[in-house]
Amino acid sequence: MPDYWEKRIATTSPDGFAAILLDPTGRDRRTWAALQQLLQTDPEKLKLRRGTTHDRLELTCAWRLENPALWEKYMSGVQGVMNDMKRIRQGRVASAGGAPPLTCGVADTLPGDLRVDVNEAFLMHGTNAGVLFNILSTGLNERFASTKAAYGEGSYLAEDAGKNDQYTRVDLQYDGDSELHQRLYAHGWHPGKVFYILVCRVALGHHVRYREFIVFHSEYIYPEYLLAYQRYEGGRGPMA
Repeated sequence: MPDYWEKRIATTSPDGFAAILLDPTGRDRRTWAALQQLLQTDPEKLKLRRGTTHDRLELTCAWRLENPALWEKYMSGVQGVMNDMKRIRQGRVASAGGAPPLTCGVADTLPGDLRVDVNEAFLMHGTNAGVLFNILSTGLNERFASTKAAYGEGSYLAEDAGKNDQYTRVDLQYDGDSELHQRLYAHGWHPGKVFYILVCRVALGHHVRYREFIVFHSEYIYPEYLLAYQRYEGGRGPMA
C-alpha cells in the first residue's frame, strides 16, 4: 500500500475500505488545492448539458479512498500492463503519441509518483450517489456500463471535469438511512446539492486512440480520490 495512506482504518473496517476526509487548511492543503484545480474547466463546456446554466465547479469535500484489496487488484493489473508494454516495445510497435492528459501537471502535486512504465495517469469519472458505495467497495465495473455507450462495455473516463459533470446527478441532502452518507458524512455535515467525481489512477498502457479514455478491464483503474463539488453561476449557488 502507498506509504502516505493511513492504512489502520481500512484494515480494521468491516467492509474493507476507508474514506479519509481531507483537511483543506491543514496537512492536506496541497492535495486539496490540486483536486480543486482538477475541477477548473471552460465555463462554456458546463452549459452544454440541456437545462444547466452553471459556469464553475467548487470543491466542498474530498476524501482519499483507501481500499487494500482494490489496490492489490490494481497492482496486479499494473504488472500485466507492464508485461504487455515490454512485449510491445520489443515488437517495435509505434505509440499513437499525442499530448499527455490535461491532468498531467496537477498530478505532479498529488502524493505518490505516477508510473511511467505503464503510462499511468490521473483521470476522472463522474458518478452519482446511487452507485457510489458499490464503487468504493469493489471499484469500477466495466460490465455495468450502458450497452448503448459509444464503444460498448467499459469504464469511461475523462481528463476534463466539464465532461465528467455531464454524467453526474445531484445529491440534495443528508439521508440518515443512506449507507454512503453514514460513511462520508459521519461528522454530521452534508453541504447540500453536491455532485460526485472520482479521481482515478489509470494504467493506460499503449495508446491506440487519441483522447478516448475507455478502459475495458477494471483492474487497470484505482479510484483514489472522491470529490464532492457544487455548481455555481456567478454569485448564485449552489445549484441543483
